[in-house]
Amino acid sequence: MATIFTVLIGYFAEFGSGSAVVQKQEIGQAESSSIFWLNLFIGIITTGITIIAAPLIAMFFKEPRLSHLLMVLSSVFILSSLSNIPHAIIVKNLEFRFIYIIRISCTVLSGITAIVLAYMGYGVWSLVCQTIAEELFIVLLLWSSGKWYPSRHFQWAEARVTMKFSINYLGFNIVNFFSERLPQLLIGKFLGSEALGFFSLAQRLISLPIETISFITGNVLFPVFSRIQNDNTRIGEIYLLAMQHAGFIIFPSMVGLLITAPDLIPALFGVKWSPAIFLLQVLSVSGIIQIFSTNNGVLYLSKGRTDIQFKMGLIFLFIIAFAIYWGTNWGVNGVAISYAIVSFVIIYPSLRISYGIVDLRVYRLLVILKDVFVITLIMGVAVLFISLMLRYYGLGPLLLLILSIMSGIIIYTILSLVINRNLLASFYEMVHSRE
Repeated sequence: MATIFTVLIGYFAEFGSGSAVVQKQEIGQAESSSIFWLNLFIGIITTGITIIAAPLIAMFFKEPRLSHLLMVLSSVFILSSLSNIPHAIIVKNLEFRFIYIIRISCTVLSGITAIVLAYMGYGVWSLVCQTIAEELFIVLLLWSSGKWYPSRHFQWAEARVTMKFSINYLGFNIVNFFSERLPQLLIGKFLGSEALGFFSLAQRLISLPIETISFITGNVLFPVFSRIQNDNTRIGEIYLLAMQHAGFIIFPSMVGLLITAPDLIPALFGVKWSPAIFLLQVLSVSGIIQIFSTNNGVLYLSKGRTDIQFKMGLIFLFIIAFAIYWGTNWGVNGVAISYAIVSFVIIYPSLRISYGIVDLRVYRLLVILKDVFVITLIMGVAVLFISLMLRYYGLGPLLLLILSIMSGIIIYTILSLVINRNLLASFYEMVHSRE
């Protein structure tokens, strides 16, 4: 309950200022310092608002313990406002290795903190301390690195230069926040907690590979595109190459989930979660569609067109809401099917508008993903045949799952070597690159 609220308020605290710094091609010490002090002020304000609102939020959820949790968690907003601009400056300078070292180190340290506190019996407070500790470690490591410090300088005129970008990006983040949680909200309200549990499990399995790839590629592409934001041709080339690499991972992942769902759910979660099998299969189809829109947001951000991004996000929110609400008439399965259908409906306008910003044609994405799609299709048919054959001999779900995954990886690798060796070599070089 607390996390839902803090994530939403966190968007206000960040205010899109870090992204604005990365997007702006030329920004000096004075201007970045002004943005830093404005961001810190907003962080302090959002912390104060959260502390004041905490008792009211606890009353709304009818959970008294929530009040103190929110009051303590509100300190995260001040901590994140201290790290947003230094982090953005480092990203802008393309120092990705340093950023990833910090992120991994802070995740490990805060995780150890949470485990120790949980072992000592602090319960939910161990998770609260983990969240705060992670932000605190990030601040300490960023500031101790000496890569950037704000100067004692503030001018409102300098800070408001990025205001239009930041406000529209804030609006999109809020819209996207509700879009991502809309299925859970409507399922929980109209279909109950049991249906919500099945849907949430399936959606988490689908989201993991998509969000992981999107996060990694997006963090790299945004600062790179911001540097070359006036060269649409170069942006298009790099974007398509990144999408080809993303498709190389996500396509087989989604097809694999579609085929192995009858074995994966019972083997990993138990037979009682069997109703999630159909949901996982349907959502994996929508996951294949979502690969096409992976990192669309990077195009809007790098070109400074967060106004279009916000408007499109708002339109899609209403379309998705109507589709999911309509799907509740047929239960949780109806929601999954309607969600998959609406993914097909909105994908072309989503691509057409975002690609138009950089003069990129949609058909070029289809062409560059063609070989990956063909390899994935052949692999999928082969794995389906193997799993059906193994199931005929009475193998258990866990053994079936392991053999299906292993055969899928082997077949996919062999097909890639035969049909698309260049992509496999390119992907290998990217993973092992030291730069």
